[in-house]
Formats: sequence, structure tokens, C-alpha cells
Amino acid sequence: MIALQNLPFSFVEGLGFRRLIQELAPKYNFRGRNFFTDFVCNELYIKLAAKVKELIEKYDYKSFTTDIWTDPSSGVSLLSLTCHGVSENFERSSIVLKCETFDDRHTGDIIAEKFNTMLAEWNISNEKVHCMIRDEGSNMKRGMRLALLNDLDCTVHKLQIVIRHGLRSQECIEAVKQKCKKITSHFNHSTIAQKQLEKIQDRLNQSHLKVFQDCVTRWNSTFYMFERFMKIKDALSLYANDHNIESILPEEWKVIECCLEVLKPFEEATPKFSSLEDNNLYAISTYLDPRYKHKFFKPVTEEKIKDEIIKMVNDPVVPDSPKSPAEKTKRMRMGDSLDPEPGTSSNE
Repeated sequence: MIALQNLPFSFVEGLGFRRLIQELAPKYNFRGRNFFTDFVCNELYIKLAAKVKELIEKYDYKSFTTDIWTDPSSGVSLLSLTCHGVSENFERSSIVLKCETFDDRHTGDIIAEKFNTMLAEWNISNEKVHCMIRDEGSNMKRGMRLALLNDLDCTVHKLQIVIRHGLRSQECIEAVKQKCKKITSHFNHSTIAQKQLEKIQDRLNQSHLKVFQDCVTRWNSTFYMFERFMKIKDALSLYANDHNIESILPEEWKVIECCLEVLKPFEEATPKFSSLEDNNLYAISTYLDPRYKHKFFKPVTEEKIKDEIIKMVNDPVVPDSPKSPAEKTKRMRMGDSLDPEPGTSSNE
């Protein structure tokens, strides 16, 4: 239970757990957390690590995903490494090999050293690394280059960057977004305001829904913020009439509606790209194929907002795009591999 459910070792000393075991097995001799610390961290880990090594050795080539992030509750930075492989029977598996604290500066040189150490720990040579998928950070790019590892941008990260560029390019959208964030902060910093909003929702026979804050590090958070504002539109309008906060104007509600319609396909696409359970390669490739734009974006002629955002997200040239011919060629070849109709694009 501790390993599978990621429970703290103190769980075995909890009153509820002890009562349960006492009921199921009265003669069981309870052990303290120190016993399980030694057992899980030493004996059990060694056995499982040996089995994992046997498994990944069967993969001729291995792909990896990695990330560095900081846990907001503890302030600890973590570095993860997940291995992905396909067996001879075409069975796909993903295994988290490492998730360790990163106390050093997040420089490319230190990142490269970390990766070489982690790969060596699992007896994985650089030649067996098919690809490392990482985020857009310049330190991650430098780390991969110094470690001599083949690497590519994470598709979902790239998609989110394109969305952010598209939204920021429109002043009217940015203004509405900032106003929504200001209103959200008003409620998040006042329990009294939250209670008053709930009373209004009660009068309207609506469920209690809180505002949702946009955050640059959370995927699709602008969509979720706008979506929540639309759901509690009436309650927010009534609250603004009785309190000294900015209200959303009719034309601004129209901007929010347009943004939701345009951003919805990206919100739906994100879990498809991120899923480890379903094999959606062909479905995903159609999102990337410019020939299928009309499947996901309706032609719009009236609202300039839609035209501009769609143009931005469909434009292959963004500030973060690869500049070198070699990088562009590599991306085009990968596009051909994902193309549902091979042989009809860049190789011709």
C-alpha cells in the first residue's frame, strides 16, 4: 500500500490503520515506520529495480520524458526521468525510473551531469536513447546537447506556447484576461466575498462554483478561467452591481465566448497528447496536419478575434520555431512519420 498508493511511512502508525489490522488479524505483530523504511527503501527497491532493468534491457531503443519542477508545498525542486519502450510483441510500457531532489542550480551543465548519472545507474548507454522529450527551457536544451542525447520539444508544451502567443497578440483579449484575473484575485483573497457570491448563487438556484485563476504554468488555464466565468456569469454580474469591483461588459463577454469556441479544440487535444493509456497516434497526427484544419476550426468571417487567433495557432512560424535547415528537416521527417497519409508531404 505504501509503495502503490504513495503513502507516507507514518501511515502504519496511524490509529485507523491499526484498528483495521487489529480487526482483520488480531495476532498481527505491529511494526514501526523504521521497519518499513528499511524494507521498502532497501530490500523491496532492490528487487523491483532488478526486474525493471530486465524489462528495459529488452527494448532495443528507449525514449524518455523528463521535467524539472518545484513542489509549491515544500519548495523542493524535483527532476524526473520516465522510460518508454515497445516490446517485440508491440506492447507499450512507461516506467518512472527516477524522481530525485535537485538542490543545485538548474544550469545546463549540471542537468547534463544528472542525466548521465541516472542513465548509467540503469545501465543505459547514450546509443540506446532514441529520444529525450523535454520542455522549452534553454537550460534543458543545453543539458541535452552537453549530454549528447537526441532530444525534441514536448508537443503539448509547444502547443501551449503557441496558444499563449496567440492570446497575447490580441490586445482586447489580454485586457479581458487581466480584468478576469483581477476579479478572481478579489474572491481568492476574501472569504467574505466568496460567501456573498455563494448566497447569490443560492438565490439563482445555481451550484456553488468558485472562480478559477489563470496561471501561466497550468495548461489551458485561460480556457478554464473563461469557462468558469461563463458558468457563473449571472452571479458575477449581480455581485458587481452591489460591490466596488469591475464588471464584465457585454462586449467583453462576447470576447470570452469567442475565445472559448476557439480554445475548446486545444483543451480537448491536450489529454489526447498526454495520455499513456490510449494509442491515439493517428488522431493526434490530424491535429498537426494543416490539411485537416477545417475539422477543428470553423471558418469565421465576422469576428476578427477568431480570425487572428486561428491564424496565429495555425501559423508554423512562431518565435520559438527551429531556425536551422537541419532542425526544420528533422521536424518535417517526423511530420511524415505521423502523417496519416504517408508519402504526400515533405518527401515529395
